[in-house]
Amino acid sequence: MKANKRTLMIAGVFALTSATLHLQAGTMAHWIKGSTVKHYQKPGAPVDITYQTEAVDPGEVSHIDITLHSSVHNGSMHVKIVPDDQLSPVGKFTSKVEIPLDGSGRYPIRFALTSNVEGTHHVRVFIDMGKRGFRAYSIPVRFGKGGVKLKKMPLHKTSDGKKVIIFHAKETIRKD
Repeated sequence: MKANKRTLMIAGVFALTSATLHLQAGTMAHWIKGSTVKHYQKPGAPVDITYQTEAVDPGEVSHIDITLHSSVHNGSMHVKIVPDDQLSPVGKFTSKVEIPLDGSGRYPIRFALTSNVEGTHHVRVFIDMGKRGFRAYSIPVRFGKGGVKLKKMPLHKTSDGKKVIIFHAKETIRKD
């Protein structure tokens, strides 16, 4: 029974973030990797993301590697990158980028951040493809040894006895 609750809770967290989180132990640094490729997503811009961020000690530099994947062969996507307030860019960083879609399917974005505040922070990535839709992602960036803490969510039973976790969401439908 405990394993089922834990599996359900973890599945709910992954569904909420739309990415699978993998940790690889290194010496001092870890890599946090995620991907939405081949995972279900709500309707929106035809864009997937893969990323890796370097988990480092506070005050050190974390390198962020993002690759946007799209099957669209023409037009462009407008990308806005918004780091949490506790994160500071290091070196070349552009918060707004227009990426021409050349048919390659892979569009890399690389930058570096630092923070003196220990914890897991986030970089939000907003992608606007005009009439093709909009997509938003949140990428974790860790400073310090603290791990990702899962919030305990209460289980509810449906009328047919299945256990579910309820997440509150607010959605806006935009008509162009």
